[in-house]
Amino acid sequence: HFNAAAAASNAEAHFYLGMMHLSGLGIPVNAATASKHFDESVKATNSHEIFHPFAPSLVMSAYLQLRGLGIAKNCNNALNIYDSIASRWHAGLQNRSLAVDHYDNGHPQAALYHFERYAEAGYAGAMRTAAMLRLEAGESDRALAWYLRAGDLGDADAWVKAGDLVSADDQTLAMSLYRKAAGKNVAVAAFNLGTAHLGLW
Repeated sequence: HFNAAAAASNAEAHFYLGMMHLSGLGIPVNAATASKHFDESVKATNSHEIFHPFAPSLVMSAYLQLRGLGIAKNCNNALNIYDSIASRWHAGLQNRSLAVDHYDNGHPQAALYHFERYAEAGYAGAMRTAAMLRLEAGESDRALAWYLRAGDLGDADAWVKAGDLVSADDQTLAMSLYRKAAGKNVAVAAFNLGTAHLGLW
């Protein structure tokens, strides 16, 4: 199943296959193949974004470069990756703290600025909050962009929000988004699909 999913460019499958090849879980140890799977996981998603669920693929890729396992040893590149991850993590947490403080103190524009900086680090929850604030400001197109990005990072609830946002103007797109969310077992998405098929929209 992992191989089939990996063939379809599934980041999660590539990550787990990389770990299996690296640790020899059920298969012979093969660091070179593990390295390829970690790299493919990074390519298949925005895994360079440190809050992405499969950012560990990037960490593991750096680890293999640092140790020279299955790939040419490149300590400088590995350390640059680690430094980049650490700095973005710190900046992301700083922006989260500032965003919450501004929102709690009644400064939505300042909160939005920092939520979007936090979201740019790849945190889906911040993307949904940024989308909500954009909606409050009457900027539905920018809100939709954040919802879609959060959905692509694995936040299926964001696909539902995006579907709700476009349902009045583009039912085809809304149905497509609801199907994605329903595929992740989001009950409200399945309900929305059912009502659409009954012609209740």
